[in-house]
Amino acid sequence: MIDRKKVYEKCMQYLNEHIHDLNDRLTEIRQSMEGESKSSAGDKHETSRAMLHLEQEKLGSQLQEALLQQNALQQYEHVTDTGTVKNGSLMHTDKGYIYLTVPLGKLHVGETDVMVISQRSPLGMQLLGKKVGDLIKQQAINFKILEIS
Repeated sequence: MIDRKKVYEKCMQYLNEHIHDLNDRLTEIRQSMEGESKSSAGDKHETSRAMLHLEQEKLGSQLQEALLQQNALQQYEHVTDTGTVKNGSLMHTDKGYIYLTVPLGKLHVGETDVMVISQRSPLGMQLLGKKVGDLIKQQAINFKILEIS
């Protein structure tokens, strides 16, 4: 079984990098908007500013979501094993590893792939409260829980 702390750290690293990238892109857009405001090219200028503004709003929303995920993930840093699946649990299944925290998708932790999913996902909802040896069926695929940490 891989170390849950390493999986947590990889998730946090992924989110930190994503937040940094979003901030960089927002800075670039702000600088572009400042450059556009100095121009007076008429309709083309207004269209360009409007597109930059829409992109800024989209990136702002993505940044807010990433910050919320980061805050949620921090709540699971010190989760203890109770023998049942709960938020913050790392499961080793016969189909691979699943980390139940925030929806980040597949991450590579060392040589191992880990699916990082939310409790609100269909699979996450089925996993909550399960124990070692339990079977879960998701879209015609059976998962057997081998270990929980």
